[in-house]
Formats: sequence, C-alpha cells, structure tokens
Amino acid sequence: MYFCSHSWTVLNNSHRHKILNAPGMKNNFLMLVSCRDKHIICCLYLIDAVNVSGIEGMKVTLPTGLNDLPSGTIMAWSFPLNHSDSFDKLAMLNAGVITTDYSRKFKDRLKLDTQTGSLTIRNLTISDSGLYTMFIINTQSSSKITNLTVYVLIDAVNVSGKEGMKVTLPTGLNDLPSGTIMAWSFPLSRSDSFDNIALLNAGVITTDYSMKFKDRLKLDTQTGSLTIRNLTISDSGLYKILIINTQSSSKITNLTVYGACLASFFTSLFSILSLSLATFCCDYSCKSLGVCLYQFCTSRD
Repeated sequence: MYFCSHSWTVLNNSHRHKILNAPGMKNNFLMLVSCRDKHIICCLYLIDAVNVSGIEGMKVTLPTGLNDLPSGTIMAWSFPLNHSDSFDKLAMLNAGVITTDYSRKFKDRLKLDTQTGSLTIRNLTISDSGLYTMFIINTQSSSKITNLTVYVLIDAVNVSGKEGMKVTLPTGLNDLPSGTIMAWSFPLSRSDSFDNIALLNAGVITTDYSMKFKDRLKLDTQTGSLTIRNLTISDSGLYKILIINTQSSSKITNLTVYGACLASFFTSLFSILSLSLATFCCDYSCKSLGVCLYQFCTSRD
C-alpha cells in the first residue's frame, strides 16, 4: 500500500500527477501518474538528482537535458513551497501555453523555455534552495529531480593570481576523510550554471572535463585543494567545491586573475613607495614604523 501525501492536477481530468511517500523510502520520491485508466509508477532516487547552484540575487536555469520538446508535450515544474514533502506547481506548459503564476514566492521570477522545457529562476534567494521536480508527458511520461543550492557571495573565499602563473584554491581542510567524494566546478559557458572541472572519487582523480583547463589542473588528494597553472584572465570567476563524506558541504571561491601588465604596475608602484619610504626614514632616523608612515604621508601634503 502506498500512502499519498499530496496530489495535484497536472493537466486536465485525463492526466493526474501524484507525489507519494512509501514506507522506508526516505531517500527517493515515488510518483504515480494516472492517464485515464492506466497508471505509471516511477521512482526518483536523489542519487540521480541533477545538482545545480546559483548566487543570491542572480539567475539560474534548471535544465531538462532535452534539445527540443516534441510537439504537444505537456510539462510541469514543482517545488515544496511549504517546506514539506509535498510538491506544489510552479510552472506548466500545456498546448503551447505557459503558466507561471501559481506562487507569490516566485512571482515574475520564472521563465519556462518552450523549446527545451528548462526553467529559469531570476533574482535568486536562499529560500529558493531545494528540490525541484520536472514532469513531462508526450508519447511517454518521464520525471526528473533537480537539486538547487543558492549561495551568498559574502561567504565566498577570495583568491587572486597573476596571469601566466599558478594559484591554489583552498578547501580549508588538512586531511580528507577516507572515501570522500569531491568535485570542483566552474561556469564554463559563462552562464549561471556550474560545470565539473575536477573530481576525486574512490581515490581516482579526473581533471579532463574541459578543454579550457586541459593539463592545467592539479587536485590535492590530501586536502582537496585545486591548483590552476598558467592562469589566464578568463579563469577569473566563481569556483564551487562540493564535498561528500559522512555529510555534504559546499563552498564558493572567488578567483581574480590580474594581467601581467597590471601586476607589474602594482609591483613597481610598491617598490617605488617602499624605496621612497625607506630613504625618508633613513634621513630622519625614524625609530617607529608608525611615526615613519605618518611623517612620510604628511610630508607629501
């Protein structure tokens, strides 16, 4: 026997979609789809969920994995608005008509792509984090779970490097527990979605996901830190790390790469100021760096 916790009409009287919870199945979602007198039961395991992340105040697109929706496709996106196990409608495509005004929480923030079925959420908030269900009906029915995590930039670790040199993105860990799974990602397509660039799983390191970073990445198996060699300006941006062991955790690192010209300028400027300061201090026999700095600054006025 299945216990139905919530249900809602996806289309009309001939198609209904129900979210059910089965005893002992806390890590998956059981969905019953009734199409006239036929029932389709599909199980969505969280391990198969698509992980997507975004930054507070920005936008993110939840993908469907489809390039073109067949003509006549009916699609619905849902989300647990009441922070329960029940999913509520957010957006629907039916007979070419898009509806996105089901919830005040997402008012004027949703855009459903009629070609791919992907859902874009604008002006992200922390409370938008969670599981989103996509349900598609055409010649057959299919479902997918997307796990969205929204980050706050204030929590980002800021790292900088010089063009042509290397930099290490830290994890803040000294030793990774045995069996840890770790993934670094970066928005390769210059969108708000992150793409895998390095993975540590069962002691095996994979860094060949992207041509952009080819032969430039090194992942430390002890700490999980990621080193990027031969830096380019386009390497600047947000890097996300996902760590899974006894529990899951995520972190955002903001990398800024300075051009060789700009870096040389700052180095030269610092050298000039240091030399001028040292000369001034020698001439006046300053015994305190604080006094020296004060006298140097006031002498420039």
